[in-house]
Amino acid sequence: NVNEAIFKELKESGILQIGLGVESMSDKILKSMKKKINTSQIESAFKTAHEVGVCVGANIILGDLEETEETVKESVDWWLAHPQYEISLGFILAVPDAPIYRYALVNNLIKDKLQFIKERFPLINLTKMTDKQFRRVVKDVNYMNSSQKNRLEGKVLSSKVSSVGDNGKKIYDYQVKCPLCQKTSDYRYFQFSLKPYSIIGCKHCYKRIKVSTKKIFYQDYNSFRGFVLQIMTVVYFTFLKRFSFFRRIRNMLR
Repeated sequence: NVNEAIFKELKESGILQIGLGVESMSDKILKSMKKKINTSQIESAFKTAHEVGVCVGANIILGDLEETEETVKESVDWWLAHPQYEISLGFILAVPDAPIYRYALVNNLIKDKLQFIKERFPLINLTKMTDKQFRRVVKDVNYMNSSQKNRLEGKVLSSKVSSVGDNGKKIYDYQVKCPLCQKTSDYRYFQFSLKPYSIIGCKHCYKRIKVSTKKIFYQDYNSFRGFVLQIMTVVYFTFLKRFSFFRRIRNMLR
């Protein structure tokens, strides 16, 4: 029920970003989730907000009880095709006392309720997919998220070391041209990402974009370490996270 007039009022009020309840870009899954909206309405809301100049965010969460490889493809393809929107891609977690949590208990997908909560609701397959199909989807999504597959890349116009901080880290002054609004923003910061791409926010349209970590933090970035970290992130979230031993190790490292 959002329209152009509502978005214009929101923009005039000074709001920087709003969130819409999307969850899926498959009409079949939206119906299963009892969202009472359809993909055409979602498309229209995003398009209108973008035209008005309001930054809109949303989540797509895969893993509904009716989810299949086909419905996953519908959502992921739309997500990849619309990098101009602030949309996160993830998975449904069976949180007490949600209907899917009760479903998981009834179907013996959660063996120990207390341990499941202690382990912060690890991802389980609630879908129509086989475990093998589900793990493949998880692997693909983790890789796309880790590599920032759906984000447009900003053009690094310049970068130089301007000083050294109290912590001994080099401070960089850099300029980036936004691929969305085509405006240039100035930044001053030390290296904050070890991965091949760093995420920054445009200071004009407030959209998040990716930039080459190597191009900006050229004296600090280690390409080999960045590559290994990205691969290990995918391996952990795809294969290792379901084991409590590896989750405990990660929590200790954090």
